[in-house]
Amino acid sequence: MGIVRYALSAVFLLLSAGAAAGNKCDPLWNKPAPPQHIIAMNQHAADMLLALDAGPQMLGVSYIDDSAEAVTSGRYHGIPVFSAKYPATEKLIASGADFVVAGFSSAFMASMGGQNDLQRAGIGSYLMAFACERQAYSGFDSIKTDLYRLGKILGREKEADAAVARIDTTLAQVKALPPLSRKPTIFYLDSQSDTLMSQGKKGFMTEIITLAGGENTFINMPMAGIHVSPEILLDKQPDYIILADAVWSPAEKKKAWLANHPALSHLEAVKNGRYIVIPFSGVYPNVKSPEVLLTIAEAVRK
Repeated sequence: MGIVRYALSAVFLLLSAGAAAGNKCDPLWNKPAPPQHIIAMNQHAADMLLALDAGPQMLGVSYIDDSAEAVTSGRYHGIPVFSAKYPATEKLIASGADFVVAGFSSAFMASMGGQNDLQRAGIGSYLMAFACERQAYSGFDSIKTDLYRLGKILGREKEADAAVARIDTTLAQVKALPPLSRKPTIFYLDSQSDTLMSQGKKGFMTEIITLAGGENTFINMPMAGIHVSPEILLDKQPDYIILADAVWSPAEKKKAWLANHPALSHLEAVKNGRYIVIPFSGVYPNVKSPEVLLTIAEAVRK
């Protein structure tokens, strides 16, 4: 599951170098009234809608990342889990959905047929800014762009202003933290198989780590998504390891895997338990990301 999910994320990251082919970056919605039957194609897209108090307008959410309770109960903050993965276009049409919001370009590929196909079926759509036009924004600016765009479409502009204000408050908290005497090196572990899946210079986690006062161990790798061998990481000896907590790759299992690995168990960060656990849904820009930043910034100052 983790490898498949990472592959989808890697597709998103590669397409994020510019506007994704075949996708428009403004919301595709041409009706006078706001949408009332919205499907969020990813958990972090659902979080954006919920931050706008748009729960009553939501029909369902797909692709739960880090809520075991939602996987078990079939509801995410009261919203039905519509599909474990991306639903087929036929299922979307049959559901009565009138608008689809996605956080990854992969949501509009393959069986989905693309945003234009959805529009021809009478379903509007929006691909979140960081996925659609990566070069235009920092990750945190893209979150605000999403909130303003969606707020306008959903008739929730006041809620968008309030959500942006909350983000700014958290970012201000980070800036107010005491300076560090040196930049700690930090490795982000997405998931693992024969290699370690992480992010390089163009990944959003690099922006988060930098704002927190640290330096991504692999900032010199120019890509967004990267694979690293255990031997290379052992040589780097990062000060901290960030673990993404996901339903298919829980942080506690990662810790056990690292502790029992013949090479990585010798990392000082592993031996001393210098882990920072974050929800996977905060790894890509959404309303949870400011809290992820604050968590990391506070952890490296303890």
